[in-house]
Amino acid sequence: MPTYKVKWEIELDADSPQAAADQALEIQRDWMSIATNFSVIEASGRVVEKNHGDIEAKAHERPYILITGSPIDGLFFHGPYATAEEANRDGEDVADTEWWATQLTNIQE
Repeated sequence: MPTYKVKWEIELDADSPQAAADQALEIQRDWMSIATNFSVIEASGRVVEKNHGDIEAKAHERPYILITGSPIDGLFFHGPYATAEEANRDGEDVADTEWWATQLTNIQE
């Protein structure tokens, strides 16, 4: 099996190297992030660009989110979830707050 070197780069303004690493990790873990372009380097040195940032495909795979809180105190977004039932189960576990499970849609004009 071949070995590949995979690189992901981002430029960030931060107060320290740790803060920059923390920001980069948060961006990578954001399921809706479009910072998903990788350079894959083969053993021969050939570089192949791969982009996994198709937001529509991500929304199609896990189209539900859970919203908790209130407009006055602040809203929090959880997920994504594959089904409304999965989102609602988590909503039922949220004590002392209102919650809504909603489906993401692609609105086109």
